Amino acid sequence: MKNWIGIALILSALVSCKSSVPLLTKSVDPLVGDYRVTAFDVPTYGDVKAKFRLTSEGGVYSADIRNDFNVVKVHKTEVTGARIYIEASAGSQDIYFDLRVKGDSITGWLSDMYRVAGIKEQLKYSK
Repeated sequence: MKNWIGIALILSALVSCKSSVPLLTKSVDPLVGDYRVTAFDVPTYGDVKAKFRLTSEGGVYSADIRNDFNVVKVHKTEVTGARIYIEASAGSQDIYFDLRVKGDSITGWLSDMYRVAGIKEQLKYSK
């Protein structure tokens, strides 16, 4: 039960994440960006919303997960085709996302237990 509470606290804290518009480069990777996702039917908490940012530098991907309550340390980020795999921990709880991107939609699983669905946030341009 302690593990469920840890996962739910981490994901619920991600809802308050703030994002900034990334700088555009000459070629834009279609997977890079900010994502809003929901993990469905988490025991005790129901549907839990979260945010994460996927970046790429020199062909190496990294994910950034932030929240107001504790540090979420991302250990590993892998991108293969349209698949994003993220391993992270917060406190003593390990979590991972196994996600697939199709257009601006994202689906997959949180720690092989909770169905995840969401969208890629669109860049907002200012004039």
